[in-house]
Amino acid sequence: MTITKYISRDGVSTVDIPDRIKGLQVTEIGEFAFSWCTDLTGVTIPAGVIAIGNSAFLGCAGLRSVTIPAGVIAIGHWAFLGCAGLRSVTIPAGVIAIGVAAFYGCSGLRSVTLSRRTRVGDSTFPDRVRLVYRD
Repeated sequence: MTITKYISRDGVSTVDIPDRIKGLQVTEIGEFAFSWCTDLTGVTIPAGVIAIGNSAFLGCAGLRSVTIPAGVIAIGHWAFLGCAGLRSVTIPAGVIAIGVAAFYGCSGLRSVTLSRRTRVGDSTFPDRVRLVYRD
């Protein structure tokens, strides 16, 4: 099951994505699924998700925190582009690849923890971000 579109509701600023919808396990956050949800401040992604699609959270300027579960293996191009409110991100060790400009424009981002084995696309992080390697 892929989350394809989130419809924001007044007064809701944090989202806990369910691990199952109609009995099916959620395995992917699809392209543009949460894009331009500017009131979104926090999102928790369930453990069964293995991929975050291209532009999934594009332009979510208010997003301050995101929990990326250990099962994620790929973060798409521009996935968090323009999420100016993000302060820090921990990329699970199992992430194989992070797409082009995935966190570009995240002006509040100061540090990112990730594995040296993760392939990182061009312009993935803003220039001043401190990369902390766990291995």
